[in-house]
Amino acid sequence: MENLRSRSISTIRSSDRTAIIIVLLVALQYLVSVKGTPQVPAMFVFGDSLVDDGNNNNLNSLAKGNYYPYGIDFPQGPTGRFCNGRTIIDFFCELIGLPYLPLYADTQGYRTSILNGVNYASAAGGILAETGQFLGERYSMKDQVLNFEMTLNDLRSMNPGGNLSHYLGRSIAVVVLGSNDYINNYLLPDLYFSNHNYTAPDYANLLINSYTRQLMLGFTMIDHGCCGIGRNQGEVTCLPMQVPCLNWNQYVFWDAFHPTQAVNTILAQRAFTGPPSDCYPINVQQMAQL
Repeated sequence: MENLRSRSISTIRSSDRTAIIIVLLVALQYLVSVKGTPQVPAMFVFGDSLVDDGNNNNLNSLAKGNYYPYGIDFPQGPTGRFCNGRTIIDFFCELIGLPYLPLYADTQGYRTSILNGVNYASAAGGILAETGQFLGERYSMKDQVLNFEMTLNDLRSMNPGGNLSHYLGRSIAVVVLGSNDYINNYLLPDLYFSNHNYTAPDYANLLINSYTRQLMLGFTMIDHGCCGIGRNQGEVTCLPMQVPCLNWNQYVFWDAFHPTQAVNTILAQRAFTGPPSDCYPINVQQMAQL
């Protein structure tokens, strides 16, 4: 059988081989052009540790992820991402064709780096200004919006594309906030009084339905963190130099609160091309084409 396969391959005509090569070159050129031409001019990210790429690194804060084992699968190692590898924002950038976004903390004095967008997210930050204060410094939603206004001032002076309104209208804004208003506020009644102003049943049901569905996606461990301490490694985030589990691609959670890269890639893909049940009313790809 192996000899027959070899002879059949060798009998391909030279013209056929040339045609195949041309098709491959055209396909390669298409892929390169897609990567080199972003579907939107920029993306601006507001959020918490789920999408923080390192804005807290130089803050006086306990909420940091710039040490091993965080970043164990990321090419640059620990950067401040609360994950073993890429976040959902990193995958969005890859799918859209943008470079990884710069941190707001790194854009001061380097204005040209903001043309493709900025990440303002801050671990422990919340919608409420008080959320996460027991962890130290962080950027709340209000702080992040103020930082965005500073970026707008720089963009006005740079005049990207000659029309700032059109540039912003074609860009995508991502907001991932609210979990800390529960985890680091509502669920800590001894530290915060605002929890008495909210009810949690709807939020709890959403979490239950979401996490139990992960079993159908091939994850074998849905109620344990890969690293961390406490019950099910789910009470405190990864400690510096802590040895993580070995099969983290089968885990939903990397630490007590944050998903693994394996989960992030699924979330990103479903939000990018999924039906309205995954991303409502339209997905990210459809939004980019508007």
